[in-house]
Amino acid sequence: MIRGLRPALGCSYWDAVDREPTEVRLLWDERFLYIAFSCTDRDIVADPGLKRDGDVYEADACEFFLDVSGEGKEWFELQVSPLNQVMDTVSSFTGGPGGCTDTLRIRPELLETAYRTTRAWNAAGLRSAAGKLVCGGRVIGWTVEFAFPAAAVNLTAWKPGGLRMNFVRYNHGFTTADAEKRFSCWSPVQHGCPHISPAAMGRVFLKERLLVR
Repeated sequence: MIRGLRPALGCSYWDAVDREPTEVRLLWDERFLYIAFSCTDRDIVADPGLKRDGDVYEADACEFFLDVSGEGKEWFELQVSPLNQVMDTVSSFTGGPGGCTDTLRIRPELLETAYRTTRAWNAAGLRSAAGKLVCGGRVIGWTVEFAFPAAAVNLTAWKPGGLRMNFVRYNHGFTTADAEKRFSCWSPVQHGCPHISPAAMGRVFLKERLLVR
């Protein structure tokens, strides 16, 4: 379990992140990665008119990144809103290890020539759900849960070992003056650039369940 996300790289708005914290949980079996976000939120922002693969991040959203090979050449992105609206993409980069800035985002001059992304890809077999966090009869936030299938990324099964991932939250309950505080992440990335920062992903290790006899 991840207790609390962080501000963007080089930023210090811990007060905002701590005031409305995020928890992330992950379980797995051979077929699915089971990921759950729990978001404390006093002002849930969502767009009921949003279609599949719309700009989910323009309102409140939880975001998951996955690089199966860990090489920064191809990665998958999934965003889910408080209304269970989904955007999923696949991206690729051919610029090599020298193609990133000091903040581990892809260099701007390479975005046109070495970076590709498409929303035409859909995570086949994805299961997702969203709900409210309620305490004492009062809504205090929202949740997202999803099961991300191995088959969606052309694997026969998830297996023990390391995977590059990142977990991001967009919290739009802040004013325009505090707009930067809307963004928090597990493995710090440059503000607004998680989708072009495969080298900044953290590493999650899948371990077999320990049975006590």
